[in-house]
Amino acid sequence: MKSSFNIKHILFILITAMLAVSCLEEYTPEIVENDENILVVEGNIGDIVTSIQLSRTTSLGVNSLVGESNAKVIVEDESQSFQQELTEKDGGLYEDSIVLELNKKYRIRIITSGDQQFVSEALSILKTPVIDSVGWDAGTYGLQIHVSTHDDTDETQYYYWTYEETYVYTSRYYSYFFYENDEIQYRDSEDQIYTCWKTNSGTEINVGSTIQLTENVIYKQPITLIVPSDNVKLARKYAIKVTQRAISKDYYEFWELLKQNSEELGTLFDPQPSQLTTNFTSVNSEDDKILGYIGASTLEEERKFIERSDLPYDDIPYYYNSFCTLDTVLNNPDSLAEAFRGGVNIPTTEINNGGIVTHYVGSSPSCVDCTTYGGTTDEPDFWDEE
Repeated sequence: MKSSFNIKHILFILITAMLAVSCLEEYTPEIVENDENILVVEGNIGDIVTSIQLSRTTSLGVNSLVGESNAKVIVEDESQSFQQELTEKDGGLYEDSIVLELNKKYRIRIITSGDQQFVSEALSILKTPVIDSVGWDAGTYGLQIHVSTHDDTDETQYYYWTYEETYVYTSRYYSYFFYENDEIQYRDSEDQIYTCWKTNSGTEINVGSTIQLTENVIYKQPITLIVPSDNVKLARKYAIKVTQRAISKDYYEFWELLKQNSEELGTLFDPQPSQLTTNFTSVNSEDDKILGYIGASTLEEERKFIERSDLPYDDIPYYYNSFCTLDTVLNNPDSLAEAFRGGVNIPTTEINNGGIVTHYVGSSPSCVDCTTYGGTTDEPDFWDEE
């Protein structure tokens, strides 16, 4: 199961800004070493899947957090009679399928490779209401994706949503050939580079509450807005998988504060962001710092497919690069090497005259190879599950 873990990006911006603001003073502030090496945690304890992301803040000038590897991340109950270590995935993600009991409280214990140890508060696993629908509205402003849900039991009043979007796109030209070992060779259909699928995780902070409503109903909660012009996401077919989690009041307030800080941060001369809280404590030393929050809940997911033909927009581009041209190359070794060696261009088709190939046609990778834009030619298993 993938997670957006957008807290990594937002926390880095906030931490960098706080340090940068202090640098605007006339004196040099005293900053301890840990201010540039703070552990950041985000994730969820679930009844089936538990997923925890660990990262480290870095020195100023680096525009992302670094995943924390080689740590031990353990799920345990309050009495520690049950303990299970999560498996480390890529980029500091620790995750496993663990069946947990809804009537017990669980916490996360983190032991880093540097022997720092942190433990979260013990959390009850909240039961998340099912998603009623994932829908969309097409307006002049763009395509608004939204989610609706409700809770007849009135036990859930705070919600958190993440999403993962997948879309299919093609290159401008289909390539029947490739250039290798100083010659043109036929491309097998399984090696096509014309059609790609790309998957992104959302970075928006999407939380909602029914605490001030007369009914425990969330109706058309905005999830993400897609502007159709100059956006290949909607070129052919688009899918979004929305994940819904019930969260506690404290967790909701954490996300609200994080959202407010990230939206109001503005320039370096704006007020310093508010102090973020955490539901972790250090076991060994108060000098060991940690940022971030985890929740505990079941998950509800729903995927929605949207076809280009369903949308009213006329300005959706078909390709990432619409300004493509084809070049014709003589079929001789020197001309072919100059045009195609080193992947400067990719051959697409041939020109045949009386059974003799006289020329090859080609274009730049951005017009021929769909993987240039970060996609993969492997079709997702769920793609036709409409």
